[in-house]
Amino acid sequence: MPHLPLASAACSDPADRMPCAVCALGPLCMPRQPGVEAAPVRLTRRRLQRRDVLFRRGQPFRALYVPRTGFFKTHVIGGDGRSQVVDFQMAGDLLGMDGIVDGVHQCEAVALEDAEVCVVEFQDATEMCMRLGEVGMAFQRTMARELERQQRAVFRLRCVGESDHRLARFLMEWSARQRRLGMPAQEFVLRMTREDIGSLLGLTLETVCRALTRMKRQGLLEVACRYIAIRQTAALAQLASGDLPLLREAAPATAPA
Repeated sequence: MPHLPLASAACSDPADRMPCAVCALGPLCMPRQPGVEAAPVRLTRRRLQRRDVLFRRGQPFRALYVPRTGFFKTHVIGGDGRSQVVDFQMAGDLLGMDGIVDGVHQCEAVALEDAEVCVVEFQDATEMCMRLGEVGMAFQRTMARELERQQRAVFRLRCVGESDHRLARFLMEWSARQRRLGMPAQEFVLRMTREDIGSLLGLTLETVCRALTRMKRQGLLEVACRYIAIRQTAALAQLASGDLPLLREAAPATAPA
């Protein structure tokens, strides 16, 4: 895959400023250390096509990655060859931390569409954080927030509630993540498959499809293939929190006697 060296990590194009403002690498790209004029960390950019692998399980860990454009999934392949989705990532999210402890990646990251990522060598990031204490603390907070988000996702999305609760929670959280990037939060196209969503939520493909159908029939959503439009935000939020009773399948029509 082509790597594009950057003359400077600072963003000069106004179109780049919004992604950089919410990027997990922000503390390193736009370092702020009182009394010190710090240069940004050295970055490269990497372009990927849909289904390209960013890193594989067992690959030596050397860098951290943040999507500028596009969406990714991280997953592990079990002994039976089946994929277990760990998380989905979008612009500004941090990938690659799974390799920090043991020096090798524990999962695989795959592009769900054509994408571009910013790449920072972990050694460069570490040296900068050691040299600039406040920058290091800011980046540690960034990594801690990302770990907390991932842990919360595993608990809230996979372990708590029935299928309708889990799927509603996933859609509400995905909507919030889109809003944070300045993207449409009420209407969006899911880049992942229903099967991948089910893998993340601990549900079968059929269960995800039935839950979406129930939400559509109740008027909470408009659904067309991967297009989702949230039509009743408050009701979907109630369902996500467990405050709304579980949706039921519509009873089949009976023929008149």
